[in-house]
Amino acid sequence: VNTDGEVELIFNNFTLESDSAAIFVKKADKLTITLIGNNSLSGGDKSCPAVIYSAADIEITGSGSLSLEGKKYGIYSDKDITVDASITISTGDDGLHGDVITVRGGSLVVTSENDAIHAFDVTISTDGSITLSAEDDAIHADRILTIGGGMSAPVIRITECSEGLEGSVVNILDGDIEITASDDAVNGANSDGTYTGEMDYSINVLGGKTVINSSGDGLDSNGNINLIAGELTINCRNNGGEGGIDYEGSYYISDEMILNNNGGITMDSGNGGRMGGKGFGGMQGGNGDFAPKGDFSQNGGITDDNGFGRGGQMPGMNGKKGGRGRMQSEETY
Repeated sequence: VNTDGEVELIFNNFTLESDSAAIFVKKADKLTITLIGNNSLSGGDKSCPAVIYSAADIEITGSGSLSLEGKKYGIYSDKDITVDASITISTGDDGLHGDVITVRGGSLVVTSENDAIHAFDVTISTDGSITLSAEDDAIHADRILTIGGGMSAPVIRITECSEGLEGSVVNILDGDIEITASDDAVNGANSDGTYTGEMDYSINVLGGKTVINSSGDGLDSNGNINLIAGELTINCRNNGGEGGIDYEGSYYISDEMILNNNGGITMDSGNGGRMGGKGFGGMQGGNGDFAPKGDFSQNGGITDDNGFGRGGQMPGMNGKKGGRGRMQSEETY
């Protein structure tokens, strides 16, 4: 397809096997795919390594279903991808790859030999179910990854991956989430360092229920961790430098947060944190529901004689840099 206008494709019990891309949009304002009945596509080769490729935005919607089998990518866009339909993807590389990816409903099942979902920004916004199995990251956002914030909470099951949720900033607003990871389950980082200086790395949990089973860290942030509300259970090995919660900046937990941490806490280098105590330097707190079962491993001392840690200001969910916390004088750290 090569056009200046919008393109709409309606799949009605449609099957296509291709040696190259099954759908190739070289130029358009937008590609919309509407699903009716059961549909199946396969393809991708060196000339175009995706089953569905578009240089424009892609939106997939409808009451039907779509099954994709790709030698490399499943759905690839140079721009944005929006999914609100039932889609099953099996690929040799990323399942979905785009600039901004939004999943706002339906059912998404991805089995990938690389990342299941990879984009600059990823939003899993509302109801629907997502099941992901990936050899690398289940969901990778170079910048901001946000889960929840819609009319109802998404259900996410990550059954296998190296790292489950990764982004420079990871925001969990709501959802029923279970993650099984061989490395870090939730990672606030960016491996290429592109956005270093633009934003603070952070993991922010503001709601939902998240259960983590990890061979690495449960939560691992190259910057800050802020646990505001919701329920979080972490099960991990707690050895070899890995722990339930690992951070390099600041750590904050509020009274509203329910935390069951079976892997302890490690702080590589930081500006203080708050473990169920009084917050200073930005966010006020109380004693909180903080009941880790594992031993703490805190390399840099963050509690005073009263058991209170001193926390810093929580950055916004867009990763804008916040202020630093203040250590109190005449206290032991």
